[in-house]
Amino acid sequence: MITWIQKTFQQHFRVVFLVLLAVVVVSFVFVFNASSGLGRSQAGSVKRPFFGIDLGNDQDRARLTRDASLSAILQYGGRLNEAQIQRLAYTRIALLRTADQLRIPAPTNAEIAAYIQTLGIFMNQQGQFNATLYASVRQNPEVLSQATGYVITPADFARILSENTRIARVDQLLAGPGYALPSDVQQLLKRADTTWTLQTATIDRDSYKPAITPTDAQITQQFETNRDRYTILPRVRVNIAEIPNTAYADAITISGTDVRALYDANPARFPKPANTAPATLAAASTPDTDFLLVRPQVEAALRQQLARSAAYKAASDLSYKLYTDKIAPDTPEFTRLLAQNHATLTTTLRDFSTADIPAPLSANPAAVAREIETLDATNRISNAIATGTSAVILFWQDTIPARQPALAEVRDKVAADITTQEKQRLFTALGQTLQTQIQAALKTGAPFEQALAAAAAQAGVTATTQNIAPFTLRAAPQDLPQYIPPALDDLVQGAVSNMITLDNTGRLIYAKTVQTPDLTEANPAYADAARQISISNARATAVSYIQALIDAELAKSTLPAATKE
Repeated sequence: MITWIQKTFQQHFRVVFLVLLAVVVVSFVFVFNASSGLGRSQAGSVKRPFFGIDLGNDQDRARLTRDASLSAILQYGGRLNEAQIQRLAYTRIALLRTADQLRIPAPTNAEIAAYIQTLGIFMNQQGQFNATLYASVRQNPEVLSQATGYVITPADFARILSENTRIARVDQLLAGPGYALPSDVQQLLKRADTTWTLQTATIDRDSYKPAITPTDAQITQQFETNRDRYTILPRVRVNIAEIPNTAYADAITISGTDVRALYDANPARFPKPANTAPATLAAASTPDTDFLLVRPQVEAALRQQLARSAAYKAASDLSYKLYTDKIAPDTPEFTRLLAQNHATLTTTLRDFSTADIPAPLSANPAAVAREIETLDATNRISNAIATGTSAVILFWQDTIPARQPALAEVRDKVAADITTQEKQRLFTALGQTLQTQIQAALKTGAPFEQALAAAAAQAGVTATTQNIAPFTLRAAPQDLPQYIPPALDDLVQGAVSNMITLDNTGRLIYAKTVQTPDLTEANPAYADAARQISISNARATAVSYIQALIDAELAKSTLPAATKE
């Protein structure tokens, strides 16, 4: 888990923390480009040496990707995306070559056993090593094949564990002991252990109603200088065939095993009924009894899930048949196929663009946007699109090109934009005024609530206050608003922060009391903070070295411009 101090690094030692996080997530991250990829586009007879393997060879690339995929599953308990797998693949081979150069021997069985106990895939929910799970995976490596998409043999499993143990040793040597500057340690301790007693103010933006009336000159200028903003996007006219999920729900057969499997995969998704007697639950709560309490909900969820899949498959099959058999709309065969698949044809859908997709298509705007970008007179039928409650197919009718409207056509939108921008500017200025007035009132001895009420009344806005009990960021309350920690950096006792715009409100923070911790080595937390910073700096050193090493090797293996396709 990332500790509080590591979270603080993210905010106050950002560069160093990002380097450390890169190591944690994908080992060493380095710069790469399209010409250095593991994809099939680089296949061919041109040799591309890279730490003893050939990136131009299909088998070498496949082995790199397979090993990285298995390594990712073992280290992090899940799959990485394609770019992360490529990074990890290059990193592994570079570190193994470095291990050879440093003459680091193969790990002993004891070293491998110790390394295995650190792997994410074998951790239970409490973060402890699960020996039973390890034994199960070791005896049945086919689960790793399913997880990675590659054939993983017991020999592959053992080899990757041995290589990764050796890689971890290289990582440790390259990182070195690290270092921590006293100023960095003090800064971290100050932020972690300062005790804050705060009061906050929330100003309702909707209650702020300045009189804003854009002039003709302002409207004309806004329109002329932002013509692209008011371009009317290309619009498409389509008919849709919709297959409701409910058309398949009744025909679905569900087994008790499938229902239980869905529950076991995510029990938290199905909370026990609130009206169940707590004493009964406490006395007899087991996975089996908990399942029985929510079985109807689980079965209904599974039925909905399978109905969605069935409707989507029917739409996919229908789209494919209409396309491959060139079946035109308004023909008897078209009508028969729609009826056969429980599809209803809608021909009254309004024209729309990717920015204003209508229901029911608006339930999956990304998929609809992709499909309408490809539809035209030569490609009239879309792929199936899931909407949540149904699956639909689009049938292209026409495309209306983008155009530049006259000012009169979009005048209301232009005026609304000016009003929104001006209100935001004035609201920001109001925040500065409130801050100044409240700060002045506080200096006279007025309490924060009274100072805020007077300033808000003068401005004609609604404002509320909240008292926040003393806390430190190391032990911050779970309900501490997220906007508060970043604002504390520039806040001193007795000061009011600049207004922070959040959602549709403005927020002010008053530091009622601020108690700074001991920043000397006598503080027991000093040594731990120094250790965390040392680790971070050590990782930064290792990452920098490996990145330079890999970049140099990739530069040697990059295809010359004349040989690129």
